[in-house]
Amino acid sequence: MSDTMIVVCPECRKQLRVPVSLQGKKIRCKTEGCGAIIAIEATSAAAKPIPSARPVKPASPGSPASPAKSTGNPPPAAKPVPAAKPVPAAKPKASDDDEDDEVYNVKAVELAPRCPFCAKELDPPDAVICIHCGYNTITRQRATTKKVYETTAQDIFLWMLPGIMGIIGIILLIVMDVLAYQRLPPWLEANEWDKLVTPGVCVFWVIFPSLFMMYRAGKIAVYRLIIQPKPPEREKKG
Repeated sequence: MSDTMIVVCPECRKQLRVPVSLQGKKIRCKTEGCGAIIAIEATSAAAKPIPSARPVKPASPGSPASPAKSTGNPPPAAKPVPAAKPVPAAKPKASDDDEDDEVYNVKAVELAPRCPFCAKELDPPDAVICIHCGYNTITRQRATTKKVYETTAQDIFLWMLPGIMGIIGIILLIVMDVLAYQRLPPWLEANEWDKLVTPGVCVFWVIFPSLFMMYRAGKIAVYRLIIQPKPPEREKKG
């Protein structure tokens, strides 16, 4: 086990036991509600424990190795060991703003909002989309980029052409229905077809399919000319 030393917190006056290897560094008091910074001075006397002096065992008078018999003088007394110097308490700083950023084992923690995808700071902090990776914090999806071809006038014309053809088809169907209503019954009567086929039924079967075709053509025309007049983008491959 490594040697330790005792230091005193300048704020709460609590004694802390710390390793000798922290001499010349700064630590933070672990006492709850304190957290003061303590500077440990590099003092060799306070860092190393002092071994106690061994008592000198007196030699017996009859022993041949006895110093009293060989020299006639008593053995010298053991030298007193100097007491360990007390470690001066660190002076408290004026305010927390003056604290050193390089305190031992203390790291600054950034509390700014970060992107959940790339973990980089959001700029601004309330941004919805991350400018670094394009992640949307609301939809939880990442925006993707793609290369597309430029839309030309020819592309727009070809996109709108079905709508234009749909309008022309609607006009032709209306003209056909009007002509069928006006001329089909007299034609059937003139050729004596009215005895086999009722003129009204023939007119119905001409107008009814045309109405269905006009609905489909009108739907295409409205979408291509009003709802989506521009063609979709064509993505480049590769």
